Amino acid sequence: MEVRMADESQVQTWQRDDAGTSWQRSQSFRNRFLAPATNLMLDLAELQAGHRVLDVAAGTGDQSLEAARRVAPDGYLLATDLSASMLATAARAAADARLTHMGTQVADAQELEVEPASFDRAICRLGLMFVPDKAKALAAIRRALKPGGKFATVVWGSAEKNPALTLHLEVVEPRLGPGDHPAMRVALSMGKAGLSEEALGQAGFSEIAVQVVPADRHHASVAAAMEHMSIGPAAETVNMLPEGEREAAWQEIGRRVQAYIGRDGVHIPGELLVGVGTA
Repeated sequence: MEVRMADESQVQTWQRDDAGTSWQRSQSFRNRFLAPATNLMLDLAELQAGHRVLDVAAGTGDQSLEAARRVAPDGYLLATDLSASMLATAARAAADARLTHMGTQVADAQELEVEPASFDRAICRLGLMFVPDKAKALAAIRRALKPGGKFATVVWGSAEKNPALTLHLEVVEPRLGPGDHPAMRVALSMGKAGLSEEALGQAGFSEIAVQVVPADRHHASVAAAMEHMSIGPAAETVNMLPEGEREAAWQEIGRRVQAYIGRDGVHIPGELLVGVGTA
């Protein structure tokens, strides 16, 4: 992924015209290992029938659909994201599921164009890490919530707890120039213990709690693991290398994946942080 410098990082590749289609290719696998954290996020948000829900950085809307089901039939969910392509994919999925009470809006999390105090709940799954000004985004989310409304979010844990996100970085980063910044480092930027609590507190949320949730990835074989990496962020990171260096990088990544072979395939541990606060 192409990323701006660390103090203003926004993932640019997600704004491509094919971003939604590309991301959807790994939807089924992604939803399996994200399911425990996603369900906990929605539980902590205490979604109820009739609630108006704001989904920030919704992407292709995997979690949006589940949230929309929880507030049916009289509720409403607005999925927002910078990527028009990803939201188009989300809108198609909502139409296919006949979730007519779900809408989409292209919007920067830092500049949400919604009425103040117009939502009962807000959620954000794996998007907050990529926002350049997290304080500004959290303040915008809090303004959108009614007093007493809840905001629940999921972010990646630390790099040490997420080898599935870092083993390719350990191969690629030594080969990159000093000005290159793989987006996966940005994805892990909120994994430090206490950081989520601090960010929510500074934004004015109360009753803050953060829980650790496993996000282990299971593949039937090394080949299956490599196939998944070939269509995900790992591939975009490897593609930052000159073309002549990519094959060697993939070979080294494959060797590192072998360290996670177990009795029933490849098992790579992962960790997510699920947080909640009250406006």
